[in-house]
This record gives sequence, structure tokens and C-alpha cells, in this order.
Amino acid sequence: MENPYLRGPKRFWYLIAVGAVVAVVAGVSVVDTVKLGVPPKLQPRVRPVYSAQAQVLVDTKPASSS
Repeated sequence: MENPYLRGPKRFWYLIAVGAVVAVVAGVSVVDTVKLGVPPKLQPRVRPVYSAQAQVLVDTKPASSS
């Protein structure tokens, strides 16, 4: 008895393999800079440095006591 849910993955196994390879390459290229060669050389990417500033543009008048 064959499982109907495994019929598709059995038939299209090569798409799963290609997708896994593409996912690994994309994941490595996001984290490291890849220089082509045998074996490929990986250099970690420089982490960005962020900074923020806040400035008050509008201020309210103080409430007057009557």
C-alpha cells in the first residue's frame, strides 16, 4: 500500500534537492562573503552599526491657572 502523500515528493525529488541547495547557498551568502575558488573562501560580513537621535519639534504652552 502506497501513501498518497509521498507520491509527489517521490516523483519530484530533484526539486527538493535543488531547493535545499539554493537555501544553503542563500543562507551562507547572507552571513558571509563568498570568494570563488576550490574550496570557496568565506569571510564574515561586517555587522552594521546603527545610531538614532530624537528631537522634539513641537512643544505645548504651560497651562495658565485661572
